[in-house]
Amino acid sequence: MAWPRWRHTLNEAKRLAVKAIDEYNCSTGHYGDFIGTMVRAWLYLLQAEFQRDKIDYRYTDPDGNPILIDGEPKLWDVLRSAKERFPATNDPVRINLELFIALRNKVEHRYDHALKAAAGGRAHAS
Repeated sequence: MAWPRWRHTLNEAKRLAVKAIDEYNCSTGHYGDFIGTMVRAWLYLLQAEFQRDKIDYRYTDPDGNPILIDGEPKLWDVLRSAKERFPATNDPVRINLELFIALRNKVEHRYDHALKAAAGGRAHAS
């Protein structure tokens, strides 16, 4: 029996989460790689849930048509996905994920040099 699509997406989310933990635990690992990979794992986890629950997670234009990028539908980003999955603004999972998204954004914009000193303790405490 073939697995449903959401199961494949879930397995990729698991693989990315394990990869992120390996990066974190490696003595030569890079904290920014851990954060970026973990945020991708979260995105795939949320997409797997949307697929399983038959929730359309594509951006649409005002007429309800999918917005396309290079011929492919534009999918919700991780922040939009988190807000849909965890609608309560005080949900601790959502708060933690929003922290990691913000940290990932700092890393992607090359503020990585101060990341460990500024956020390391806060990330561990979450």
